[in-house]
Amino acid sequence: MKKEIVEINIDVELNDDLSVELEFDYMNDSSRFVKVSEIEEEISDVSEFFDISALTTSDFPHLSEDEITDTIIAALSKITFQEVDIEIVFSDQTEVKFKIDGEEFNDHDHEE
Repeated sequence: MKKEIVEINIDVELNDDLSVELEFDYMNDSSRFVKVSEIEEEISDVSEFFDISALTTSDFPHLSEDEITDTIIAALSKITFQEVDIEIVFSDQTEVKFKIDGEEFNDHDHEE
């Protein structure tokens, strides 16, 4: 049986003073979004920073790590970020953590 994603946490560092944290709990069908600057502020609409539609589809928990990375990068396409930290928890309780370097990503031309 293929292990499925049960939780994903995404921390998007936009600049030195602002980050956005997204938490998706697929087991409990819940999510939490927090904007962090000098204070932590829960936000209900993250569309200014992130297109979450792909992460909330029923297929998302079944994607590979590469597909997850591609989906998250696509969801971030309308902003410039410094770094993204991603933590994924699977159904067997194993965890995977990885980073996307914003400098490397933002310097590339993504038009095809």
